[in-house]
Amino acid sequence: MKPAIPQDELQRIQALHALGILDTPPEERFDRLTRLVATLLNVPIALISLVDSERQWFKSKVGLAVEETSRDVSFCAHAIHFDDLFVVNNAEQDKRFADNPLVRQEPRIRFYAGQPLHASDGSRVGTLCAIDSKPRELKPHEHQALQDLAAIAETELRLADIQALQKEIGKQKQLQEAKEAELNQFFHLSIDLFCILDRNGNFVRLNPAFENTLGWSTHELAHESFFRHVHPEDRDSTAHHIHELSQKETTLCFENRYQHKDGSYRWILWSFRPLPKTHKLYAVARDVTDNKRQMMELSYAKEVAEQASQTKSEFLANMSHELRTPLNSVIGFSNLLMVNQDGHLSDTELSYLDRILNNGKHLLELINQILDLSKVEAGHSEVCLQPVNVCGLINELFQLFEPQISGRPIELVLDSPLPRIEIHSDRSKLKQILTNLIGNAIKFTDQGRITVHLELQPHTDSLHHISVSDTGIGIPTSHLQTIFQAFSQVDSGANRKHGGTGLGLAISRSLCQTLGYHLTATSQLHQGSTFTIHTTPPLSPYFSSKDHNGEQS
Repeated sequence: MKPAIPQDELQRIQALHALGILDTPPEERFDRLTRLVATLLNVPIALISLVDSERQWFKSKVGLAVEETSRDVSFCAHAIHFDDLFVVNNAEQDKRFADNPLVRQEPRIRFYAGQPLHASDGSRVGTLCAIDSKPRELKPHEHQALQDLAAIAETELRLADIQALQKEIGKQKQLQEAKEAELNQFFHLSIDLFCILDRNGNFVRLNPAFENTLGWSTHELAHESFFRHVHPEDRDSTAHHIHELSQKETTLCFENRYQHKDGSYRWILWSFRPLPKTHKLYAVARDVTDNKRQMMELSYAKEVAEQASQTKSEFLANMSHELRTPLNSVIGFSNLLMVNQDGHLSDTELSYLDRILNNGKHLLELINQILDLSKVEAGHSEVCLQPVNVCGLINELFQLFEPQISGRPIELVLDSPLPRIEIHSDRSKLKQILTNLIGNAIKFTDQGRITVHLELQPHTDSLHHISVSDTGIGIPTSHLQTIFQAFSQVDSGANRKHGGTGLGLAISRSLCQTLGYHLTATSQLHQGSTFTIHTTPPLSPYFSSKDHNGEQS
């Protein structure tokens, strides 16, 4: 009959393996015990048998050649179910063992007496047993001798357990020492500042980077207060941060000025974390003085550049009258001379005047665009809000552009869900934006259609966006953002063929931002472009505006 599995089998197997004794060489301390059993009980076989999950393995044996047998035929696997001595007087007549191969064949076991061996947790891991090929009764003094010797065997097993534990502790200690050595190496080689403070804010440990960065040796700073070399103006804020760390376990980063040994101060970025169990603060820090200086220089340079740009924009915006007046005179007098009432001018002279007039108009258009952009950049562009009929405004612009497309295979189309859509906006600026967008579409479209599409908010009659689409040359994807920069053109060839300053889209986007709108573009090369004015969310409250009566709104 196969032996049953003990209820604590998992714990028992773990305890057995924890001994670290399985499959180890013979040892005299165990062999001495099995020899005593064989002698005192006058048996041919004596064993220290350890019962594993699949086998019984003999740590020590007398009178048996094999190292192990199957657990299924093991007498010891039955014995580990009991705390007391397990005895079989005649296995041949015991129904549990009558058909056991070890009974029917060599070594033809008849008598078995096994005392369970316990690990330190009480688990029965094996037996000290006596075996005979003849039936017999166990005498009282033999019973006692087997128990006494089993107690000694348990002591030796537990000694092995302790040795295995010590070995494991030694191994873990070596690993810990290796880790500490590795961390110490990192601690000493790091270019960052590493330090540990006690609960009073005194240095407990520092790395050599303190000397490299601040000039102070670790010996000079050891057991000194962290606050001693903090800049007087930064001590209150630093103390506040340290106090925060005493309230909660978190990582806190802050900057302060820390005194160098030469008397100067360096900007240090600290990262502190408390360890409440030890009542200590752990910190890593870095010298950011150069970064601070660079940031200050960049900030100053940015302020200078912004001031220069503002000054330039204000100058150009204020120069409007001075720049336009001479040009208006050139254009006006050129128009008068072109009439040639007295007929004194020849055809050649009239052609010269025509060139002067056209170039004057072109220059005036360029100056107007530059001044418009400068005015917006300088913040001189006021917003006059009033109800605007968007459909009416677009039809008005279509009439304005009609002469430009006359005789060309181009169609202007208004796609609107309603015949009249009204918004509260600045009519003049919205007109300027749409003029630029429709004018650009006509300029870069040789044939096809230019469509102005109005889209309403879902379930409302409020305007969501206005889009201007064309079937023109299109714009490469890589240029979709740069086209909104001042003086930007996709390529110089486009400038030569179609003309323009490259300011129209920059002005349109700036005006959209002034109105609280957002201008975007999508395009596909050789198939056309779409520019969309997103009119929602509505006008932002951050700019100064006037309503159509001239009052602040």
